[in-house]
Amino acid sequence: GVDEPDIAKTNGEIIVVAGNDKVHVVDVVRKNVLTTLLIWEPVYGLFLYGDTLIVLSQPQIMGPVKIMPERSCIECIFMIPPGTVNTTIHVFDLNNPSNPVLKTRISLTGSIVNARLTEKHLYLVTSQPIGDGAIPLINGKPLEPSAIAIVDPMPSSYTNILALDLEELKYSVYSFMTGGSSLLYMTPNRLYIAYTNTPRDIDAYISLCRVIAKYIPGEYSSKIIQYLENN
Repeated sequence: GVDEPDIAKTNGEIIVVAGNDKVHVVDVVRKNVLTTLLIWEPVYGLFLYGDTLIVLSQPQIMGPVKIMPERSCIECIFMIPPGTVNTTIHVFDLNNPSNPVLKTRISLTGSIVNARLTEKHLYLVTSQPIGDGAIPLINGKPLEPSAIAIVDPMPSSYTNILALDLEELKYSVYSFMTGGSSLLYMTPNRLYIAYTNTPRDIDAYISLCRVIAKYIPGEYSSKIIQYLENN
C-alpha cells in the first residue's frame, strides 16, 4: 500500500509521537516513554518502516547562502536568501527503541508539498519559488542541471522530487520547473502532482485571435491561423 506522514505512528510494539521539535518513542505494552529524540527543527510528520523511523522536519535557512560554481564564473554565483524553507529527512534505526541510531540525514530546499511511503521507498515532494537566483539544493549543494527540467513555459516554482531507498539509503533527486505545487496523489506505481497554472497575457491574446479569425474574411483568417500555427 501507500502510507502518508502523520504525527503518530505505530508498528504494534512501539508508538512514535511528534510534538514541536521532538519525537517521543513509547512502549505500547509498558505504556512508558522509552526515549525522546530532539530534532532541533519543527517536525512535519513521521513514517515507520519496520524498525526504521523517518522524521520529516522543516527548518528555515537563517542567513543567505552563497553557492560558488566549480569554475570561475561571476554570473554563476547563486545566493539562497534567508527565510528559504528547507526540508530535512532524518532516518533512525529503532532496533533498540531505547537507543535510536541516526542512519542518515538528507536536506532538500523547498517547503513540503507532501510525502509518501510505498514498500521500501520514500518519496518527498517540495516546492521552492523561482527567483532571486535561488536554485534547488540537496545537502547544501546545487542540483545538477541535467536533473532540472522545464515543464511550464512560464514557471514560478521548482517542484523537487526526492526518492529514497530506505534499505540501501540511496536516493535520487529531480526538479521540475512548474507552477506552484499544491496536491499530491500516489498509487503503488505512479506519483501524481497537481500544480497551479496562471494564464499568461500571450495565451489570452492567442485565444482572442483564434476567435476573431472565425469572423473575418477568409483571406485574412487563413493568414492569422497560419501565423498562430507557426508560433
